[in-house]
Amino acid sequence: MKVLRIGYLGLRTPETERMTWFFRDVLGLEAAAESETATFLRLPTHQRDFVEVYAEQHDDERLIPSGVDFAVAFVVDDLEQALAEVRAAGLEVIGDVVWAAEAFGQPSLVGVGWFFVRGPDGRAYVLEQIPD
Repeated sequence: MKVLRIGYLGLRTPETERMTWFFRDVLGLEAAAESETATFLRLPTHQRDFVEVYAEQHDDERLIPSGVDFAVAFVVDDLEQALAEVRAAGLEVIGDVVWAAEAFGQPSLVGVGWFFVRGPDGRAYVLEQIPD
């Protein structure tokens, strides 16, 4: 696989308002979307690169699995190839591969997908594909 960039930083925190403030008002990231339990802030690297701040009670396993409080995503050139390489390396895939267009009913997200993998250090990492 070929890593192209870091495309996502996700964190689960009891301090959602303060962390949103930090990323938006101190670091100057653009607010992209907000829900009751999550805030999405755009990174300057790509229109679909985000910092995602999740409340502790957020329960959408597609976005951040239970028990994961911090994750970094690496954008790769081919998600299926990355999945095969991760499995061949004997690493644990957490949950299912998420294809955004199907999962969220958004045709504009065709080709956008990701999965979580547990690294040798026990932490969750994300591999994602974002077509240009």
